[in-house]
Amino acid sequence: MKPMRIFLIGGTGFIGRAIAERLLADGYTLRLCVRDPARQPALAGVEYVKGDFNIQITDEANESAWRDQLAGCDAVINAVGIIRESKDATFERLHYEGPLALFRAARSLKIRRLIQISALGADEHAETKYHLSKRKADEALRKLIPSAVILRPSLVIGPGGKSTKLLALLATLPLLPLPGGGRFLLQPLRIEDLAAGVSSLIAKWPSRGVTVDVAGPEVVTMAQMLQSFRRNAGFAAAYLIGIPMSWMRAVARWGTGIVNEETLQMLERGNTGDARPFERLTGLTMRSALALPAGTLYEAALSVIRPMLRYSIAFVWIWTAIVTAFLYEPAISMSWLKQSGVPDGLLVLFLYGSCLFDLVLGLMLFSRYRRISYGFQLAAVAFYTLVIAFRIPELLLHPLGPISKNIPLLVLTAVGWLFDGDDSSDRLRPER
Repeated sequence: MKPMRIFLIGGTGFIGRAIAERLLADGYTLRLCVRDPARQPALAGVEYVKGDFNIQITDEANESAWRDQLAGCDAVINAVGIIRESKDATFERLHYEGPLALFRAARSLKIRRLIQISALGADEHAETKYHLSKRKADEALRKLIPSAVILRPSLVIGPGGKSTKLLALLATLPLLPLPGGGRFLLQPLRIEDLAAGVSSLIAKWPSRGVTVDVAGPEVVTMAQMLQSFRRNAGFAAAYLIGIPMSWMRAVARWGTGIVNEETLQMLERGNTGDARPFERLTGLTMRSALALPAGTLYEAALSVIRPMLRYSIAFVWIWTAIVTAFLYEPAISMSWLKQSGVPDGLLVLFLYGSCLFDLVLGLMLFSRYRRISYGFQLAAVAFYTLVIAFRIPELLLHPLGPISKNIPLLVLTAVGWLFDGDDSSDRLRPER
C-alpha cells in the first residue's frame, strides 16, 4: 500500500520539525513547504516545495498556487506560528491571512484531513493579538473544513525550543528572579507527545472535526516547574526572588526583549487545559514534562558562560595592550624587557610589537578565528610566564601576583579553547 503523503508547512520550526521527524519515522512521506527548497538537505521520503505565508495570502492567484502544491496530498498540517511580531512577520498575516488561503485550497481539493496547530488560550476568552489571530484562523477553518482537527498546545518543552532554552537557563540560576514570584499556572507538554499525537490522528482520523487542548498531566506554577527542572537534574533548590508585577508592567510597556505587554498578559492568564480529550483521541498517555536532562541545563548555562568567558579574556588582552602602549611608564616596561634578555636596540620594537600582538589576540576572539587565538594565547602566556619566572624572579613574590595570575588565565584560556567552538551547537538544525 502506498504510504500517505502529508503536506506540512512550518516544518522548519520547533514544533513542525518534531512532527516531521515523527511522521517520517512512522512511514509517511512528506511534502514540506519551505521558503527556499534549494537550501534543504536531501532526505528520504521528503519532497520540498516553495511557499511562504508572508507572500501567499488570501487572493485567487495564491489559492491556485496552494492547490498546485497540495495536489496529490492526503493530509495537511499547518504548524506555522510566531510569538512576537516584526515588520515583516505579523500575527494577522502568518496566523490568519496565509493559512486562510491554504485552507481554501485544501477545501477545493476535498482534503478532509487537516490539522491546525493553534495555541492554548485561542478561545472565547482570548485577548492578546497572538491568541486572537489564532482563534480567527481556527474559526475560519471550522467553517471551511468541518472535519479538521484543531490542536491547542500548552507550553511545549523539548530540545531546540527557544522557550525551553530560556527556561533551562533560568533553572540554572541559584537565585530565580520571577515575575510575581512565579505563581502563574502552567501545564507543560513534551514535544514528543505532541508529535506522536499528530501522527496518531493522521492514522486514526476522528469521525468529525474537533478542537482539543494538548497539555501535560501536571498543573504547576512557573516556580514549581523551574525547581523541578533543577531537582531532576541534580541541582539543589534555588532561592526565589519575586519581581513585583508593577515593575514588570513598566518594563513591558517598552516592549524590550522577550518581555512585552502581550507576553506578560499571556503569562498572567496562565496556560492550562484538559489533557483527557486528546488522550482519548490519540490513545496516548501524556507524560510529565517536568524533567529536563541535566545536559540541557548545563548547555543552557554554557550558552551564557561561553560568551562571558570569551569577552573577559578578550578584555584582558585588549586592556593590557592599551595600558602598556599608552598609560604605563614605557621606561619601566622596557627595563623589564631588558632584564628578560631583549637587546637595547630592539626594546622599543619589542614593547610596541607585543602591544600590537596582544591587541590582535584580543580582537580575534570576536571573529571566526577565535579558536586560533586561544592557541596563540596559551603559547604566549606560557612563554611570558616562564621567561619572567627565570629572568625576573622577584615578580613571583609580588603581593599583587602579576605572574601567579597567569596560572588561572592559562586554565580559563584552555577551557575557552575546549568549549568555545564555532557556536554550531547553538544554531538550529538545518531547515527540513
